[in-house]
Amino acid sequence: MNNELLCSFTHLEDLPDELLLSIFVYIPVQTLYDSFRHINQRLNSILTSVRLSLRIEVNEDRNQLLITSVQHFAPQINSLHIALWCYRLDFTQFQRIQSLHISRPTFVQLMSIQPEHLPELRTLSIKYATPLKYDHIDDFYRLLISNRFKQLRSVRQDGADLRLEHYVVENKYLHSLYIGSCELQHWPDLLKTLPALCQFTTTMFYLTPPIAVATSFQHMALRHLDIVLDEYYDVIDDLEKVIWFTPILTHLAVRCRHSLPPIDFFGLSDMLAECTPRLKHFRCRFNLVIKKNEKIAEVDHIRQISPLFTTIHYKQHETRSRCFIVATEPMMDEYRQD
Repeated sequence: MNNELLCSFTHLEDLPDELLLSIFVYIPVQTLYDSFRHINQRLNSILTSVRLSLRIEVNEDRNQLLITSVQHFAPQINSLHIALWCYRLDFTQFQRIQSLHISRPTFVQLMSIQPEHLPELRTLSIKYATPLKYDHIDDFYRLLISNRFKQLRSVRQDGADLRLEHYVVENKYLHSLYIGSCELQHWPDLLKTLPALCQFTTTMFYLTPPIAVATSFQHMALRHLDIVLDEYYDVIDDLEKVIWFTPILTHLAVRCRHSLPPIDFFGLSDMLAECTPRLKHFRCRFNLVIKKNEKIAEVDHIRQISPLFTTIHYKQHETRSRCFIVATEPMMDEYRQD
């Protein structure tokens, strides 16, 4: 009876290769490394075929065995998310990786992000990078915007400060870009370099000379724009200069770091309706400074001249009132022009 019962059990070795491949995807990489390696030739062969997606949330000092396991399976990893530093990971071994999210990479790790090492890379996100030496900054940023990564579609580099010399080669592959900052006067040049760009997030600095809109160029792919305006004097005028080049925007988010008077919001609704006829979602956060004795009147006036604003939050100060304006999302049809 016991022998019959024993024979009725299904053992690991009885499972087909396809099922084992599906199971191994859900097993922690450290367990695969410790418990399944070198059991037999069949399992070794299956392990070399499994494709893994990993997230590392401990640093290598606390779990060196985990890092060793990740490095061992590096050629089989499709997606890697590193939440803490892993200084000893060699990115040149991740030949099949498609998505790479890294925090606090070292200089060596950043320099190893090359198309010959990561030919299948589609998504790249870099946070809290080690400051690069000045003679390497331009080369690295130029590489991210270049067309050398044939599969790369999305780039996020929080600390990147893009300048005109960084986008000199047209890149028809990049769809999404998130960078630390860029200069407003070179905004048209950046759009020309990235004709397939659909989503863009950045902080824009206003520097001289001012941006020129006397051109027929308009970007016909960008639909999502999320910007922070910094060092601005006329928000509405400068915002118009930005969105003039992107007539098919459907989602726009704007934030201004500096305090503004309510007068700056004259014509906002009309400007958005004229420049972005396809706009459906609009979010903004502006910091207004108004006199205490004019608070109610000014707020009512803002609602009248800019019906986009439906919610106004106040933060009281000792000598002044400060209010945050949040716009409707999605934008109401009655505020759009035909």
